[in-house]
Amino acid sequence: MATETKVAVLGGITEVQGAANSVEINNLARFAVEEQNKRENSVLEFVRVISAQQQVVSGVNYYITLEAKDGEIKNEYKAKVWERESQELLEFMPTLGAGGEIDHLARFAVEEQNKREVLSIFFLSSFKSTSLPKNQDYLFILF
Repeated sequence: MATETKVAVLGGITEVQGAANSVEINNLARFAVEEQNKRENSVLEFVRVISAQQQVVSGVNYYITLEAKDGEIKNEYKAKVWERESQELLEFMPTLGAGGEIDHLARFAVEEQNKREVLSIFFLSSFKSTSLPKNQDYLFILF
Protein backbone atom coordinates (compact mmCIF):
# COMPACT_ATOMS: atom_id res chain seq x y z
CA MET A 1 0.00 0.00 0.00
CA ALA A 2 1.33 3.44 -0.92
CA THR A 3 2.60 5.73 1.80
CA GLU A 4 -0.34 7.65 3.25
CA THR A 5 -0.43 10.27 5.96
CA LYS A 6 -4.01 9.41 6.98
CA VAL A 7 -5.17 6.08 8.35
CA ALA A 8 -6.99 4.25 5.55
CA VAL A 9 -10.55 3.30 6.40
CA LEU A 10 -11.71 -0.08 5.08
CA GLY A 11 -13.72 0.65 1.93
CA GLY A 12 -13.01 4.39 2.06
CA ILE A 13 -11.22 6.14 -0.77
CA THR A 14 -8.30 8.35 0.25
CA GLU A 15 -5.89 10.55 -1.70
CA VAL A 16 -2.36 9.18 -2.09
CA GLN A 17 -0.13 12.05 -1.04
CA GLY A 18 2.87 12.59 -3.30
CA ALA A 19 1.51 10.15 -5.90
CA ALA A 20 3.33 11.82 -8.80
CA ASN A 21 6.67 11.12 -7.10
CA SER A 22 5.82 7.73 -5.63
CA VAL A 23 7.86 4.89 -7.15
CA GLU A 24 5.08 2.43 -6.23
CA ILE A 25 2.32 4.49 -7.88
CA ASN A 26 4.46 5.12 -10.98
CA ASN A 27 5.11 1.37 -11.26
CA LEU A 28 1.36 0.68 -10.96
CA ALA A 29 0.65 3.29 -13.66
CA ARG A 30 3.27 1.75 -15.96
CA PHE A 31 1.71 -1.68 -15.32
CA ALA A 32 -1.72 -0.27 -16.26
CA VAL A 33 -0.43 1.16 -19.56
CA GLU A 34 1.39 -2.09 -20.41
CA GLU A 35 -1.72 -4.17 -19.66
CA GLN A 36 -3.89 -1.83 -21.75
CA ASN A 37 -1.44 -2.15 -24.63
CA LYS A 38 -1.67 -5.95 -24.41
CA ARG A 39 -5.47 -5.96 -24.23
CA GLU A 40 -6.05 -3.48 -27.05
CA ASN A 41 -2.93 -4.15 -29.14
CA SER A 42 -2.10 -0.47 -28.75
CA VAL A 43 1.19 1.37 -28.29
CA LEU A 44 0.51 3.87 -25.51
CA GLU A 45 3.64 5.20 -23.85
CA PHE A 46 3.52 6.12 -20.16
CA VAL A 47 4.44 9.77 -19.48
CA ARG A 48 3.61 10.58 -15.85
CA VAL A 49 1.27 10.13 -12.90
CA ILE A 50 -1.04 13.07 -12.28
CA SER A 51 -2.79 11.86 -9.12
CA ALA A 52 -3.92 8.72 -7.32
CA GLN A 53 -6.39 7.53 -4.74
CA GLN A 54 -6.55 4.23 -2.89
CA GLN A 55 -9.32 2.11 -1.43
CA VAL A 56 -8.63 -0.65 1.07
CA VAL A 57 -10.71 -3.71 0.18
CA SER A 58 -9.56 -7.31 0.03
CA GLY A 59 -6.27 -5.88 -1.12
CA VAL A 60 -6.10 -2.30 -2.40
CA ASN A 61 -7.80 -0.61 -5.35
CA TYR A 62 -5.74 2.21 -6.84
CA TYR A 63 -7.47 4.88 -8.91
CA ILE A 64 -4.71 6.49 -10.94
CA THR A 65 -4.97 9.48 -13.26
CA LEU A 66 -2.05 9.38 -15.65
CA GLU A 67 -0.77 10.87 -18.84
CA ALA A 68 0.26 8.69 -21.77
CA LYS A 69 1.20 9.28 -25.40
CA ASP A 70 -0.30 7.62 -28.43
CA GLY A 71 2.27 8.56 -31.03
CA GLU A 72 2.70 12.31 -30.55
CA ILE A 73 -0.71 12.86 -28.94
CA LYS A 74 -0.74 13.12 -25.15
CA ASN A 75 -3.94 12.33 -23.30
CA GLU A 76 -5.09 11.76 -19.74
CA TYR A 77 -6.35 8.35 -18.70
CA LYS A 78 -7.91 6.89 -15.58
CA ALA A 79 -6.82 3.44 -14.50
CA LYS A 80 -8.11 1.22 -11.71
CA VAL A 81 -5.59 -1.35 -10.53
CA TRP A 82 -6.36 -3.96 -7.87
CA GLU A 83 -3.36 -5.13 -5.88
CA ARG A 84 -3.29 -8.09 -3.55
CA GLU A 85 -0.70 -10.84 -4.04
CA SER A 86 -0.51 -9.72 -7.67
CA GLN A 87 -1.84 -6.85 -9.76
CA GLU A 88 -4.88 -6.73 -12.02
CA LEU A 89 -6.00 -3.93 -14.31
CA LEU A 90 -9.74 -3.49 -13.74
CA GLU A 91 -10.41 -0.33 -15.79
CA PHE A 92 -8.56 1.89 -18.22
CA MET A 93 -10.15 4.77 -20.12
CA PRO A 94 -9.47 8.24 -21.45
CA THR A 95 -10.36 11.09 -19.13
CA LEU A 96 -13.55 12.34 -20.69
CA GLY A 97 -13.81 15.93 -21.83
CA ALA A 98 -10.25 16.66 -20.81
CA GLY A 99 -9.14 17.91 -24.20
CA GLY A 100 -6.35 16.28 -26.12
CA GLU A 101 -7.28 13.44 -28.42
CA ILE A 102 -10.92 13.26 -27.33
CA ASP A 103 -11.64 16.89 -28.23
CA HIS A 104 -9.60 16.53 -31.43
CA LEU A 105 -11.77 13.59 -32.53
CA ALA A 106 -14.98 15.41 -31.57
CA ARG A 107 -13.94 18.46 -33.62
CA PHE A 108 -13.25 16.19 -36.58
CA ALA A 109 -16.70 14.56 -36.23
CA VAL A 110 -18.41 17.98 -36.20
CA GLU A 111 -16.46 19.16 -39.26
CA GLU A 112 -17.33 15.99 -41.19
CA GLN A 113 -21.01 16.28 -40.27
CA ASN A 114 -21.00 19.92 -41.42
CA LYS A 115 -19.56 18.84 -44.80
CA ARG A 116 -22.08 16.02 -45.28
CA GLU A 117 -25.18 17.93 -44.25
CA VAL A 118 -24.09 21.47 -45.23
CA LEU A 119 -24.53 22.56 -41.63
CA SER A 120 -22.90 25.23 -39.51
CA ILE A 121 -22.67 23.56 -36.13
CA PHE A 122 -19.78 24.51 -33.89
CA PHE A 123 -17.75 22.47 -31.45
CA LEU A 124 -17.60 24.00 -27.96
CA SER A 125 -16.39 21.14 -25.78
CA SER A 126 -16.98 17.45 -25.29
CA PHE A 127 -19.44 16.89 -22.48
CA LYS A 128 -19.26 13.12 -22.46
CA SER A 129 -17.58 10.52 -24.62
CA THR A 130 -17.17 6.81 -24.32
CA SER A 131 -14.36 4.73 -25.76
CA LEU A 132 -15.77 1.45 -26.93
CA PRO A 133 -13.27 -1.33 -26.12
CA LYS A 134 -11.44 -3.30 -28.77
CA ASN A 135 -12.12 -1.16 -31.85
CA GLN A 136 -11.43 2.35 -30.52
CA ASP A 137 -14.71 3.81 -31.80
CA TYR A 138 -16.02 6.79 -29.84
CA LEU A 139 -19.54 7.87 -29.02
CA PHE A 140 -19.82 11.64 -28.48
CA ILE A 141 -22.66 13.57 -26.93
CA LEU A 142 -22.21 17.17 -28.02
CA PHE A 143 -24.27 20.22 -27.18
